[in-house]
This record gives sequence, structure tokens and C-alpha cells, in this order.
Amino acid sequence: MIARRNAHTLLELMAVIAILVVVAAIGLPLVKPMLYQRNEQAAVDVVRARFSQLKSKAVNDGRAYCFQYQSNTRSFRCIVDADEAFEDEDHWEEKGDLPGDGDVKFDNKNDGESKDGWVTVASFLPDNTAKQYILLKFGHDEIPVHGATKSERNK
Repeated sequence: MIARRNAHTLLELMAVIAILVVVAAIGLPLVKPMLYQRNEQAAVDVVRARFSQLKSKAVNDGRAYCFQYQSNTRSFRCIVDADEAFEDEDHWEEKGDLPGDGDVKFDNKNDGESKDGWVTVASFLPDNTAKQYILLKFGHDEIPVHGATKSERNK
């Protein structure tokens, strides 16, 4: 009579692991772009939400607000426009980081860096317009994020 075994041999386990490695090697390149694209879209959504927030805040408060980013990082902040800020008042500021881990750059007309390392991307005015046209770049892909009214973009 042949004895019945209760376990798998080492060879069988190695064959299963090899098959799993091959499937992962084929599947990973297909999944990675989808995850990157999702992070891109999440970052664009964050920027658009902040633009919308700053537009309505500018109209409601009757003063200009800026969206700024810090060079070579994924950090951004929303602040009162420097032309509108007064020395004796509290300065409203919100900071955050864009989701994901890829390269992100903002391409704007006036790419001057401030003394504290922040670059103003757009200023939103109380008349519901913006000073600059914004282009958000992720790696090699360019995704337009409109911060200006139509008349402002065509200038």
C-alpha cells in the first residue's frame, strides 16, 4: 500500500512561486501607470479646489489671495496677496502638499521666487478674475488648470 502524503514538495512550492513572480512581472507595468494617473488627477483636483476656494474668498472678502508653491517640492500655500496684506493684521494662510510622489511643476508667466522660497502661481482678485494663466506639469505630461478668466488667458 502506498502512503498518502499530507504536504507539498519543495519543488511544487518553488514552481508556484515562480509562476507568481512571472505574473507579477507582467502585471506591474500595466498597473503602475494607472496608479500614477490617479495621483496626477488627485493633485489636479486639489489645485482646482484651492483655486475655487481662493476665487470665492477673494470675492467674499473683497481682497486678493495668492496660490503659491515651493520650488522642487509638492508643497503649496494659499495666502493673502502681498499687495493686500497689512502689517498689523493676522495673515490668513493654508498650507498643504499635493498627493503622489512624481515631479510636479507649475509653468507660469511670472516665475519669480520670493525671498522665502515660495513662487506665486496665481492671484485671485475680488472682481472674480485672476492675474495669471496656470499650467500644471506632472513629469512629461502637461495638465491645464485654469486660474484665469477667458479674457485673462487670451492676453
